[in-house]
Amino acid sequence: MDYSAGSVIFNISGFLADHLITLILILAAVEVCLAVYSCIKLGPILKKARLLNKPRNLRYSRPRRAESGIVKEVQGEMPRDYHYDMDQIHIDYEKTMGWYTAFSMMISLFPLLGILGTVSGLFRAIALEHEIYVGVQFALASTIYGLCAAIVFKVIDTFIVSAMINRIEEGFDWYETTYRIDAESLAEETADGEGHYPE
Repeated sequence: MDYSAGSVIFNISGFLADHLITLILILAAVEVCLAVYSCIKLGPILKKARLLNKPRNLRYSRPRRAESGIVKEVQGEMPRDYHYDMDQIHIDYEKTMGWYTAFSMMISLFPLLGILGTVSGLFRAIALEHEIYVGVQFALASTIYGLCAAIVFKVIDTFIVSAMINRIEEGFDWYETTYRIDAESLAEETADGEGHYPE
């Protein structure tokens, strides 16, 4: 194959040299927007999950052991929309997870783009011996941009967004184990219309 100046792959490397770093910066801006939007949507969900997990005016039995571990049963009257509020929180959470998934998946693009810039820059440096320093400079610059963006967004994901998601899911687990929700209890609650939780 022809790898000399003027070949297809040489033209591709030239295009990357002109536009790759700009593409990385644009994707970084999009990634910032996705991270901020995910946090904005997850914040109220986390707050609502915490509120639903507060006892309010409910009475709890003493903790007892069961096959699933130590559990507490709710006794007395529950707010009518108690379970359905949690259902709505689950729905909002699932919608928000789509944005988080896009944010999380894009993180892996940055090191790949950095490697692509490295390879294309070195290829261009070899093809144009009189511009070897320009090619190497582009190779190193694209690697730095790609790796820095990947590291920054991975840190944001680990310590902010994923941390919020873990706390929300812990709230879901706590709610389900504490109130011992099952299909039969919800059906009975809907049937009597009074919001009583079966003992």
